[in-house]
Amino acid sequence: MQKMNIMLLIGVLLISSLSTYVYADSPPAGSKEMTLHDFMEDYTEIAMKKSKKGDSKYIERVLKEIPNFSIAENKEKWSEISNKALETKEFGKSCKGCHKEFKKSYKKQYKKRMITVPGDIIQLFKTLKK
Repeated sequence: MQKMNIMLLIGVLLISSLSTYVYADSPPAGSKEMTLHDFMEDYTEIAMKKSKKGDSKYIERVLKEIPNFSIAENKEKWSEISNKALETKEFGKSCKGCHKEFKKSYKKQYKKRMITVPGDIIQLFKTLKK
């Protein structure tokens, strides 16, 4: 009986530790994991189209988040490009500037890079997808 209780306790502890491990790697509630390439197509392209029609809230929110999707060594430059676009409201130039500078590394390091899109961006864009 005592041996069975010990085995049961070990099983419970093992399951508990595994569930903690699985949930630790899960994205925060309301967020979504996707490749950077898919984010650019699903969110940034749509945001640019809206900004050309006079509604810049979508691209502004995207530009604030984009530096967080960079690898550490490029984050400063991505921030600089995004911040300049936010200040000048020349959103298309930020896309062209980033594409020009990071085209080769994008294909190697970023295109398939998994990112976590924050829930507030997903919620903001849900109004557009209906």
